[in-house]
Amino acid sequence: MEHAEFAIACSSGMAAHVTVMNLLRNGDHVLCVDDVYGGTQRYLLKILQVNANIDVTLADFSNIAEFKK
Repeated sequence: MEHAEFAIACSSGMAAHVTVMNLLRNGDHVLCVDDVYGGTQRYLLKILQVNANIDVTLADFSNIAEFKK
Protein backbone atom coordinates (compact mmCIF):
# COMPACT_ATOMS: atom_id res chain seq x y z
CA MET A 1 0.00 0.00 0.00
CA GLU A 2 3.01 2.25 0.08
CA HIS A 3 2.66 5.15 -2.33
CA ALA A 4 -0.84 4.00 -3.32
CA GLU A 5 -3.46 6.56 -4.08
CA PHE A 6 -6.23 4.45 -2.54
CA ALA A 7 -6.41 1.49 -0.15
CA ILE A 8 -8.98 -0.50 1.77
CA ALA A 9 -8.58 -2.60 4.91
CA CYS A 10 -10.90 -5.41 5.96
CA SER A 11 -11.29 -7.11 9.31
CA SER A 12 -10.99 -10.64 7.90
CA GLY A 13 -10.31 -12.65 4.79
CA MET A 14 -14.03 -13.31 4.29
CA ALA A 15 -14.76 -9.59 4.59
CA ALA A 16 -12.16 -8.92 1.88
CA HIS A 17 -13.56 -11.72 -0.27
CA VAL A 18 -17.16 -10.50 -0.03
CA THR A 19 -16.07 -6.92 -0.72
CA VAL A 20 -14.35 -7.95 -3.96
CA MET A 21 -17.19 -10.27 -5.01
CA ASN A 22 -19.65 -7.38 -4.64
CA LEU A 23 -17.94 -5.78 -7.65
CA LEU A 24 -19.28 -8.56 -9.90
CA ARG A 25 -22.37 -8.07 -12.03
CA ASN A 26 -25.30 -10.28 -12.94
CA GLY A 27 -24.11 -12.93 -15.40
CA ASP A 28 -20.38 -12.75 -14.55
CA HIS A 29 -18.36 -15.95 -14.08
CA VAL A 30 -16.01 -16.85 -11.21
CA LEU A 31 -13.33 -19.53 -11.63
CA CYS A 32 -12.05 -20.64 -8.22
CA VAL A 33 -9.76 -23.39 -6.97
CA ASP A 34 -11.81 -26.28 -5.58
CA ASP A 35 -9.87 -26.58 -2.30
CA VAL A 36 -10.58 -22.99 -1.27
CA TYR A 37 -11.58 -22.21 2.33
CA GLY A 38 -14.97 -23.78 3.11
CA GLY A 39 -16.60 -20.47 4.02
CA THR A 40 -15.56 -19.02 0.69
CA GLN A 41 -16.87 -22.04 -1.18
CA ARG A 42 -20.23 -21.86 0.61
CA TYR A 43 -20.47 -18.12 -0.06
CA LEU A 44 -19.78 -18.61 -3.77
CA LEU A 45 -22.19 -21.51 -4.25
CA LYS A 46 -25.01 -20.77 -1.81
CA ILE A 47 -25.14 -16.98 -1.80
CA LEU A 48 -23.39 -15.38 -4.76
CA GLN A 49 -24.43 -17.92 -7.38
CA VAL A 50 -28.04 -18.14 -6.19
CA ASN A 51 -28.80 -14.52 -5.29
CA ALA A 52 -26.66 -12.60 -7.80
CA ASN A 53 -26.92 -14.96 -10.79
CA ILE A 54 -23.12 -15.29 -10.88
CA ASP A 55 -21.82 -18.46 -12.55
CA VAL A 56 -19.28 -20.24 -10.33
CA THR A 57 -16.86 -22.98 -11.38
CA LEU A 58 -14.73 -24.75 -8.80
CA ALA A 59 -11.80 -26.49 -10.50
CA ASP A 60 -8.76 -28.56 -9.59
CA PHE A 61 -5.96 -26.14 -10.45
CA SER A 62 -3.34 -28.88 -10.04
CA ASN A 63 -4.74 -30.59 -13.16
CA ILE A 64 -3.62 -28.23 -15.95
CA ALA A 65 -5.70 -29.97 -18.64
CA GLU A 66 -8.88 -29.54 -16.57
CA PHE A 67 -7.96 -25.95 -15.74
CA LYS A 68 -7.53 -25.04 -19.43
CA LYS A 69 -11.06 -26.26 -20.21
